[in-house]
Amino acid sequence: MLYRKIDISIPHELTEELSNALIINGFVFFETYDYEDLEDSAGELFYDYIDDKLVEMKNAPVIVRLYFSDDTDEEKADSDEKVKLLGDIVKGIGSADTVAMKTETVDSGTWENNWKDFFHWFTVGEKTLVSPSWENPPREALEGRFLINIDPGGAFGSGTHTTTRLCLKLLEKYNGNEVLDMGCGSGILGIAAAKLGSKKVDAVDIDMTAAKIADENFAFNGIPSDIYMTAHGDVTSDEALANKLLASYDTVCANIVAGVIIALKEFFSDKTKKGGYIITSGILTERKNEVIDALSSVGFAEVESCDEDGWSAVVFERK
Repeated sequence: MLYRKIDISIPHELTEELSNALIINGFVFFETYDYEDLEDSAGELFYDYIDDKLVEMKNAPVIVRLYFSDDTDEEKADSDEKVKLLGDIVKGIGSADTVAMKTETVDSGTWENNWKDFFHWFTVGEKTLVSPSWENPPREALEGRFLINIDPGGAFGSGTHTTTRLCLKLLEKYNGNEVLDMGCGSGILGIAAAKLGSKKVDAVDIDMTAAKIADENFAFNGIPSDIYMTAHGDVTSDEALANKLLASYDTVCANIVAGVIIALKEFFSDKTKKGGYIITSGILTERKNEVIDALSSVGFAEVESCDEDGWSAVVFERK
């Protein structure tokens, strides 16, 4: 597959502003290469154990990286629109001297090989282990856990971001027989739901490439085709998409952003069974109360919330 790779070079102090701007504009899945984060988490005593390529980044600017599929004419047109929007976002963050954007077309083998230096298997919660396809986690790490193979780099979520990890942890507690994942990205939450025992998983994303990647990931992880359905579109205006969905679900996952969750509150109320749950994430902590107020107004009651690294995830029960 061909991908459009976009690298945004930016000073460390502007990274949070850029990340927030990307998420607000719908670019939820991206990866950040930041030496300062590595330094904070590892400390000088552990430098001997850090890959030399990462150490070389010490004096480099932060790189925020996104990928868009470029395989078909339709996908190329979609990528063109996204790159233009990214350019506008970058211009609003800093001057040309401090923030720069570079694009190139790469094949899947290229970015997969680049990621092998940086992305390794990791555990989430009590039951989940996420690994790229090129690694074989040790048997002892897999004891009591199910394996999800997700390769990073494709801007659709490899499970490393705080918002996704919070969702995965909460899904272990609030998974249901019938699950709807709105804004599915790579499909990682839907795959987790199926491996946790769901009998029906519908995964929807407004981005057609995300839905395509999710479909491939479901199949690669061995989820039977009669259990899952992936689709792309706007649930508020696409009648054909709406007709593909069930009347209601035991569990709804919405790892999106606060503004979209609030805008879809009526839809989520309609699609969540009474006594069922919605797991919301992608919420900046300062906006958590807005989401709580919005969903409370349409029949939801807060059950549990988690805050980490400036992000919040909130679970609601449909009353």
